[in-house]
Amino acid sequence: MLLLTIQSWKRLYETHWVNIFSETKIDISHYFVGYLHYFGAVLAILIEAPGFAGTTGPFRLSVSDLTVQSIATAMIFLWASHQQLVCATILGDLRRNVKGKVVSYKHKIPEGGMFEWLSAPHLICEIVMYAALTMILLGNSTWLFVFGWVLINQVSTPILEEFFEYYVL
Repeated sequence: MLLLTIQSWKRLYETHWVNIFSETKIDISHYFVGYLHYFGAVLAILIEAPGFAGTTGPFRLSVSDLTVQSIATAMIFLWASHQQLVCATILGDLRRNVKGKVVSYKHKIPEGGMFEWLSAPHLICEIVMYAALTMILLGNSTWLFVFGWVLINQVSTPILEEFFEYYVL
C-alpha cells in the first residue's frame, strides 16, 4: 500500500506541475476508468491482506517481516517510478521555453534519459512498477487482474494511438 500511495502522489504531482496537456479534453469515460483503476488496485490489495481477509486477531507488520526479495522489488518499483517522473519532465519540457513558460502544444520527439533507447519509456516504467508490485504481492490472485489490466493498457496504448493517427484521423 505504501508503494501504491507513493505512485498516486507522484501521479498527482506530475498532473499538476510537470505535464503540459494539449488543449483537447479527455473523454469522461477515461476519467472514470482512472478513478476505477486506483480504487480497484487498493481494493485488490486489501481484500487479500492479512487482517482484512478473515484472519483472526490483529495483524502487525514489523521490519522482520520484510524479505530481501520484497526490499529489492520495492527498490525496482521506486527506480521505475523515478524514471517515469524523469520521462514526464522531459515530455513536459518539450512544450516549455527556457523560463518554464508553455510555448507550444505540438508533439515533438523527446531526447535524453530512457528516450535514447526506448520510444515510450514511461509506459515501460509503468509495467515495471506493476510487475514489481506483483512480485511483492505473490499469492494475491486478485492483484493479477490489476497487473493484467495495466499490461494490456500500456502495450495497446501506442498501438491504438498509431492506428487512429494514421488510419482514422
